[in-house]
Amino acid sequence: MRKGGKVRAHYFMPLPGTPWARCKPSPLSEKMKRFLGRMAANGRIEGSWGAQMELSRRLQRLIEEFYEEPMSYHGRIGSVC
Repeated sequence: MRKGGKVRAHYFMPLPGTPWARCKPSPLSEKMKRFLGRMAANGRIEGSWGAQMELSRRLQRLIEEFYEEPMSYHGRIGSVC
């Protein structure tokens, strides 16, 4: 970053149909949220990590309520997370 690079920040989203569909995202601490906010305000971080946090929570609720493992996936889901 000292040479002008930028970080592209993302928050984990449990996407259906992937081995990580049932993995639960860890919440960010308030300290980390403040740090990311400062870095974004200074133009050092790009990305929609804030919006992704809310989307991740919504996806997790839907997955817990409705998701079934796809028949085409043959891996061990429990050992991925």
